[in-house]
Amino acid sequence: MKHLIVALILCISFSLVAERTDLLKELSLESLLNIPVKSSTYNEIDDIIEPSNVTVISREQISSTPARNVLDLLEVYVPGFTYVQHFMGPRMGLRGLLGDQDNSYLLLVNGKNLNLKYLWGPIHELQNKDLGDIKEIRVIHGPVSVTHGPGAIAGVIDIITLTDNVPGGSVGNTTNFNYNYTTNRASIVSTKDFSSNFYASYTTTEGMDNTKYWYTDRAHGYGWGFMSSSWGDMGTGSQAPRYLSSYLDEKEYKAQVDLHLSKHFDLWSRYTTISYPLTTQSGSSSEGVAWGGFRFKNYCLELSNSFKPHKNLSLHTKLGFDSSSIKETVLWQGANLPLEHISQQKSNFSENEFNLKSSLNWKLRHNFAFTVGTELMYEFYDKAWGDTDDDFLMSFQSDIGFAVYNKDSGFYKFYPDLTTVFDDKIDSFTYSFFGEAYYELSDVFKLIPSARMDNNEYADPAYSYRISLSASPTPTSAFILTGQESVRLPTFMNLFSSDYNKDNNADNEVLQGIELIHRNQLNPNMSYSIDLYYNNIDQVAWDSDTDAPGVLGELSLCGFDTRFGLKYRKHSFGANYSFVDQIDWKNHKLISAYVSGLDTTKVYIDNYGENRINNLPRHMFKFFDNYTVNDNLSFHFNGRFAFDYQQNEMLDVFKEAHDRIGDPILIDSMQSLIDDLEEHGYGEPSFTSGLGIMWIVPVSCLDLSLRFNVDNIISYNQIRYIIQYWEDGNMRQYPRQVGFIKEPINIAFEVTIKV
Repeated sequence: MKHLIVALILCISFSLVAERTDLLKELSLESLLNIPVKSSTYNEIDDIIEPSNVTVISREQISSTPARNVLDLLEVYVPGFTYVQHFMGPRMGLRGLLGDQDNSYLLLVNGKNLNLKYLWGPIHELQNKDLGDIKEIRVIHGPVSVTHGPGAIAGVIDIITLTDNVPGGSVGNTTNFNYNYTTNRASIVSTKDFSSNFYASYTTTEGMDNTKYWYTDRAHGYGWGFMSSSWGDMGTGSQAPRYLSSYLDEKEYKAQVDLHLSKHFDLWSRYTTISYPLTTQSGSSSEGVAWGGFRFKNYCLELSNSFKPHKNLSLHTKLGFDSSSIKETVLWQGANLPLEHISQQKSNFSENEFNLKSSLNWKLRHNFAFTVGTELMYEFYDKAWGDTDDDFLMSFQSDIGFAVYNKDSGFYKFYPDLTTVFDDKIDSFTYSFFGEAYYELSDVFKLIPSARMDNNEYADPAYSYRISLSASPTPTSAFILTGQESVRLPTFMNLFSSDYNKDNNADNEVLQGIELIHRNQLNPNMSYSIDLYYNNIDQVAWDSDTDAPGVLGELSLCGFDTRFGLKYRKHSFGANYSFVDQIDWKNHKLISAYVSGLDTTKVYIDNYGENRINNLPRHMFKFFDNYTVNDNLSFHFNGRFAFDYQQNEMLDVFKEAHDRIGDPILIDSMQSLIDDLEEHGYGEPSFTSGLGIMWIVPVSCLDLSLRFNVDNIISYNQIRYIIQYWEDGNMRQYPRQVGFIKEPINIAFEVTIKV
């Protein structure tokens, strides 16, 4: 049935017969020829009939908002978006999708997919503290794998960088007083011979002093409490790392070159780095106290060509290469060896990809246009940048364990029984076909059918499709009804492991949903939108019983977002409210944890994974206001309120299990843990706010701008949750390992000089 639906949609893309409409907007048809994807369609269409909810964060909002990184910006402006701190880094939540990985989101930079396919998904860009090069951020809510490829079932984050064509230059500095980081940046724009843009920055960061870090690790018997030398109610544990610090004092770098070579060719190249320690207890190496951590570096290069052989026909091609160097330190050997020794690592490799994307757009009639295209991607895994083949190391599921390229590997010498030697390069090939039509049925009704097929050599073909019907009773209002199926491929780590294990079939994660959006531009200064959705997701995770990625269960979610915008005199005000609820969770596999009594008696908890969105609030309300006093002075204020956190439901599950075990000591211990959690605001309603002041001082031929930011200026229960989420056979499930960081008032100061 699925194949038939896809075939029908593709046929529609080629065979629809158009009828003339008198009120056709010429702009919308002309923009259909601009194939670069900037929304949830392959065609540039009128925003009023966009088939997905899209939040656009402008340059003005970015520059005026108190934010440490992109994640903070998303939390301020995107309805329903939040994030928590996982011990391996931040984890995002939107529309009820939050887990121990961010693989359900896609990260784009200037339209180029920069997700890490091995395991982590969107890592680059999101935590960088320099925001000076970002022109705009577009966030697509919900599933759009049909447009952007398999993986975009929770949303897409598209970062668009500055491409200024006004010659000149600028230098700037940002200093944050709470997290002890400093960013220096410079940019140059030239229009001689051909247009070129250059941007570079570096950031040094030490992190926050005296981090208020509350943690419970009942899985290891550590108890709970604030990290200290006598940490926890059991008097054991260790210090936590400095919050928002870099790993091993490494600097963050950004550099981009953007060249407009001619009317038809553009070339851009970008380099970024990010590092951070694991948010957990300290370990040790032969050099002393140490933490595990991550170091990521990324380089990408892309050449794009636009060719228009006919006024109604255009061809767009992109040829690109990107490479990410990844080092993950976990201190396997502890104090026996230096921190940088290969046997102290879990990952030490580079992920590399050559990609080619070509799209043809044809305006067949005055009210009908379509797009067809293909994409080819070849990925291969090599040694980390600057390392030797002996230091190559990748981690996989059983029966591979750890992968190396030769027996001379330093890791193989320490762990020969856990390591598999590969003579050939570990690689993968994926090809895709996609198509979309835009058809104006009448003055009021527009139809957009879309379909995509992605085929990875280690997985079954992934089919995504969508049909969107819009009705525009007026030029400024619309109702959009969309039905869709969106697909996520398992991570490469899981796909390759599954193929190695007797070529087992890996299940794709599939989301089926329906969405109804109403938008209305009441007047040039006032607008609102309402978005209702229902999603059913076959959630996929590694299944040790079959040695392959399998469907863990079916999650049914529903929710809605509302937003309101108003421009009044010198104010630009926005507000939004979001609600999400878990309708049902059907296990396909029994997931059990247990509580042990002091006499080793066990009480099993069979439903501890039943609430799959237990770290998200059901309700979130956000608002912001930008007030422009004059051309040189402006103020920004924002607030975020969340309540009905669903962690408490999981607390009740574990409390009931302790009551059933009948051990008075453990019952009292669990109750004390709950009391302590609630005392520090865990799962309670929370509020926080931020204030920004921007002052531009014209000085001769210079523009001097000063910005003062204060985040968490008024806050209540503003904490970042630390979670370790579900994994197969896991005995550490919440609340056995969970914690939070108390975030302080955050003060930053920025100076920029433009020539």
